[in-house]
Amino acid sequence: MLQYNVYYVELLGDDPLKGVTIAVILDNKGKITDEEMLDTAKLLNTYRTCFVTSMNKDNFSIRLFSVNGEIHDGFYGSIAAVYAVAETMCIREFKDSNNNYLNINTSGFVDKAQIIYKDSCHVGVRHELDISNISIKDEIELENFKVAVIENNKDPNFKSKIIYTNDGVTFSKLRKQKIEDLDINSDYMILYFDKNSKNAFFNIQRNPEKRDAYRINSRNQVAFIIKYLLLNGINSSDIANLNHIISTGQYAVIHVELEEDKASVSIDARILLEGIITI
Repeated sequence: MLQYNVYYVELLGDDPLKGVTIAVILDNKGKITDEEMLDTAKLLNTYRTCFVTSMNKDNFSIRLFSVNGEIHDGFYGSIAAVYAVAETMCIREFKDSNNNYLNINTSGFVDKAQIIYKDSCHVGVRHELDISNISIKDEIELENFKVAVIENNKDPNFKSKIIYTNDGVTFSKLRKQKIEDLDINSDYMILYFDKNSKNAFFNIQRNPEKRDAYRINSRNQVAFIIKYLLLNGINSSDIANLNHIISTGQYAVIHVELEEDKASVSIDARILLEGIITI
């Protein structure tokens, strides 16, 4: 058995201790086995447990686990990993550069992330998204909400059902509604835009009965939501905050900056707790 550094990183909401918590374990030599990773994720029981399995200059490799098994969606995990490493180690030349990015490899998919600084301190991590090839099709309007398919025109595999409303009560009801009630046989997103506060709120509904259902990753989710709001007439200047609400009631606030067909999204973070774990 060996000892490893563990960091509990909170991806921040507006209220303390209500953000999404991810445990980050530094295993730069890649000695932790798959079975040990899953057992550790069950033990820590956070939203995700992230294992940093290698760090080589500006390139990271990570693996993510929930209590049910390995997860290949690295968007939130990469943010937590970069933040934990930035807080605890020296990452060269990032403080004074706006052009350098870290490459984070999760199961073969590479995310690019940039560290955000404020008053010489790390405050969050930024990603860039290309939203130029996203479009809506098969949209139908029902009472108080719309249902549509949103997809990436370059790759038809990147698509999702999206349910959109501008009514808060309807959003709450849809989050509690069973999947079969809407005749949707895959994962889908529920989106609510509050025109008064200029905040968007979204929730991802997973379909446990459909093991072969297409799993939309968080990076695509955020890109889809931003483009959907634009296509529905929301001004780009009003799309500033996306609030991702998960089933436990925790949420993360994703800050958005738009420039033509590119979106920069960032999440503030902090380390709640750090320590040593024996695995």
